[in-house]
Amino acid sequence: MCGINMVLHQGEGASKAIFKMNRSTAHRGPDHSAWLQLSDRLYVGGNRLITVDPGDYSNPPICTEDQAFCLVWNGAIYNTQELRNQLIDAGVMFSSRSDTEVLFQWLILFPLRIGEINGMYSFIFIDKKNNTALIARDPSGQKPLYYYQEGNTWVISSELRAIMGSGLAKVQLNQGQLQPYYYLRHAWSSQTMVAGIRQLNPGDMLSLDLDTGEASFARIAPVASSADSVAVEDMDFPALLSEAMLRHMEADVPVGLMLSGGVDSSLLLASWMAETQIPLHTYTASFGMEKAGYVDHKFAKKLAKKYRCEAHEVKISAEILVREWPEYISTLDQPVGDSAGFVSWQIAKAAKAHSKILISGAGADELFAGYRRHQAYKTYLKNPKLWSIIASFGKNFPFLPAALKKFFTSIETSSFHSFVNMTALQPVPQVLFNGFQKEFANQQEGFLKALAWDREVYLVQDILKVHDNALMAEGIEGRAPYLDVQIRQMAMKIPEHHLLSMPAKDPLVKALEAAGHPEIGKRKKWGFGLPFGAWMEQEASLRRLVNKEIHAFMDRHPKELPAEYIAFNQGRAGGVGSNALLLWNIFVLASWCNYHKL
Repeated sequence: MCGINMVLHQGEGASKAIFKMNRSTAHRGPDHSAWLQLSDRLYVGGNRLITVDPGDYSNPPICTEDQAFCLVWNGAIYNTQELRNQLIDAGVMFSSRSDTEVLFQWLILFPLRIGEINGMYSFIFIDKKNNTALIARDPSGQKPLYYYQEGNTWVISSELRAIMGSGLAKVQLNQGQLQPYYYLRHAWSSQTMVAGIRQLNPGDMLSLDLDTGEASFARIAPVASSADSVAVEDMDFPALLSEAMLRHMEADVPVGLMLSGGVDSSLLLASWMAETQIPLHTYTASFGMEKAGYVDHKFAKKLAKKYRCEAHEVKISAEILVREWPEYISTLDQPVGDSAGFVSWQIAKAAKAHSKILISGAGADELFAGYRRHQAYKTYLKNPKLWSIIASFGKNFPFLPAALKKFFTSIETSSFHSFVNMTALQPVPQVLFNGFQKEFANQQEGFLKALAWDREVYLVQDILKVHDNALMAEGIEGRAPYLDVQIRQMAMKIPEHHLLSMPAKDPLVKALEAAGHPEIGKRKKWGFGLPFGAWMEQEASLRRLVNKEIHAFMDRHPKELPAEYIAFNQGRAGGVGSNALLLWNIFVLASWCNYHKL
C-alpha cells in the first residue's frame, strides 16, 4: 500500500534525509507523499498507494490534532470490520471507512493486542505522550522494514535503498553476507547486503525511546488457538480459502490475478468465481519455449477462458531480458537470486494498465508441502541411514539425472542439514550451517523443522521479497490469500504424521478437483522462473551482458567468489544449462553491486 520512513537524528541532515527517503520510496505510493517534523530530531514520512477509501484521511502521516499520536504504515488489514466494531464498542467515532483509521485507533487503544490484526503490514507508530516509537512487521513477513542505527541516530524505511540514499548511513557491501547469498540466494534472516542496515524479522516489534535512542525488541503475541492439531480430513479448507479470497479481494480499485496455470493460482480463481461469478483480469508469463515444456500459459489461458476472464499473456524473451535488465536492476531493492523477480516485474508492468492490486498464490507450497524437495525429504526420512550409505556411493557417479544427483549430494549426517542442502544451490558448508541452525535449535529434527525453514527463511527472504519488490516497483499492491491468518493457523495445526503421509498440497489438489479441474492437480510442477539456461546457450547478447556484469564485480572483489563459481567461470563445471541457477544468482548480485558501486 505505501512506503514508510522515519529519521531520529540530532543535527544537520535530518530534514534532507527524510525528503530524500520519501522521494526514494515514491514508487511504493504514487498517489500521495508527505512528511512531518514531530520534534527537533524526529521526522516521519510516507507515500500512499490508494486501494481502499480514496478519501484524504488516509494520506500519510496520520496524526491526532495535537500530534500526540502519529502513524505511517504499509499494507492492508483484512479483518477491518471486526476491529472497527470493537473500537466502536470502546467509544471510538470514525471519520472514514479506511483500514488506516482502524489501525491507527487500534494502536492508540490496544497497542498490546497487535496479534489480533489479520493482515500484512509494517508500521511506525509514534506515541509522544510516552515519547516512544513502536515499529513492527507482521508475522507473515509480507511487508519489509529496514533500519540503521548508529549511537542515538535511527533511520527506518520500507526499502533498503531509501536508507542507503538518506545521507545518514554508511554504505558498504556486507562481506559477511556474501557466503549466505551464494548458497541461499539471499542475505540471512535479519541481515542485508549492506553492512549496518538490518531488517526487522516477521512478527518482531521494536520499541524505541525517542529521547535516548535506546531500543528493546519483543514478539507480537499471537491470538490463542482453539486446538493444538487437527486432522486434514476434518478441515473445511475450501470454505476457509473462499473466506480468505473474499477478504483479500476487498478494495476500491481494480484487482487482478497472477495466473500461472498451476494448482495454487488456479484454485484462487476457481474459488473466487464460485462465490461471485465476477470475471477478473488475469496475467500469465510466457517464454516461447513450449517445446522445452514451458506451457503454463496454455493452461492459464484455458482456465481464464472458461471463467470469461480477460486473460493477458505477458511475453518475455531473452531480448527483453537484455534490453530491460538495467532498468530492472535500478528497481531492485536488495538482491535475491531468483528469476521469479524479473518475471513478476514484467507482469506488474503489463498489469498496471488494468489493475492496482494483484493476487498471487504465494505461500501455498510452504504451508502445504508442495515442493519436490518436500517429497524427496519424506523419502529420505523413511530411512536416513540407508540413504546416507547409498548417497556415499551414488554421488560419485557423473551421469546421474540432475534430481537424483541433487538428492545424493544433499545428504549429510544431520537430517536438517540434509534438507537445508536440498533448498540451497550447493551443499552448505558445515560452518555456515552451524550459524543457520541456531535459529532453529529449539525445534525437534523432522519434517516440521524442514517446513519451518521454508516458511521462515525461503518464503520470507526469497518469495515474498521478490514479490513485494517487483510489484511495488510499478505501484501495484500484491496480496497473498494463502497467507491469511486463518489459513496459516490451519496449516500449522496439521500434525507431522499427516504431513508425511499426505500427497503434496493435498487440501488444494482436492479442492481443485472438487471445483472441476482435476487435470491441473495432476500436472508436473514447474517453477515460476525464466528459462535462463536455454537462453544463455542461444543468445550471444545475453552471454555478453552476463559476462560483463560478473567480470566487473570480480575486478572489485577478486577473492569473494566461492569455488563453485570460480570453477564454472573457468569452464570446469559443465555447461551453462546445468549451472543456470548458480550463474543467475551471481549475475543478479554482480549487477546490483555494480549499479550501487559496492
